[in-house]
Amino acid sequence: MSTELEINQTIRNIINTVTGIDGYAIKARQTGAVKPAGGFATVDVISITQTGTVDRISAGCTSTDMQIDNIIRQEVTVSCRFFRDNALDNAVKVKAGMSNIGTLSTLRQANLGYIDCSPARHIPNTTDTGWEDSVSLDIRLNADTTTTESVALINSLDVNMDNSKTISTVQVQSITQ
Repeated sequence: MSTELEINQTIRNIINTVTGIDGYAIKARQTGAVKPAGGFATVDVISITQTGTVDRISAGCTSTDMQIDNIIRQEVTVSCRFFRDNALDNAVKVKAGMSNIGTLSTLRQANLGYIDCSPARHIPNTTDTGWEDSVSLDIRLNADTTTTESVALINSLDVNMDNSKTISTVQVQSITQ
């Protein structure tokens, strides 16, 4: 899976592309950031939840160990807030644009998959000078996280068998690829 920062950047790039406004989307909760003068959108990864079980796939063997890939399915929720000029129109454009072939390709390149978007919710903001147009839209994505672990193989195993009061020993050697 992409990191939280990579997911955030991917969604900001998609918003900029779909709205046609370069630099329109910014990372939410930036310490000391200056609020843009015109319309803008903020992007914030608000949750990552494991939704599937761990799938284990053998990634190969050596003479001493086996590599195992653990794949965990996760759901990622990204909160997007659109402010000021054309906030609702831009949120609706982004919601519609999430299923575009170009957008899906961008998500695939980031190892993400599109699930759906929430309805665009108009939530005006108060400011020092009055009201500010604000629209909220959540985007749900799926992501697979893959970790690789090394498991040591057993090189040999001694087995003692008691058969009719006769004890015999069998040595089993490991089978390697």
